[in-house]
Amino acid sequence: AEAPDGQRHHFSWWIGFAPAENPLLAVAALVVNTAKWRIKSSYLARETLEVYFQAVVAQDISAR
Repeated sequence: AEAPDGQRHHFSWWIGFAPAENPLLAVAALVVNTAKWRIKSSYLARETLEVYFQAVVAQDISAR
C-alpha cells in the first residue's frame, strides 16, 4: 500500500488464539512497516502470547 507521502508500506496481519484446546486468549496483530522490514505480525503475536502465558504460569506458581 502507498501512503499519502508516496512511501510504500508493508502490512502484516496475524490473528489467533491460545491454547488450542479451551482458548483463554485471542490476539490480533497488525504491523505496518516501511519498505525496509523491521518486524512481522507473527513475531509480535508470538512475543505477546509468550509474555502472557509466562505471567499466567508465574501467577499460578505464586498462588501455591
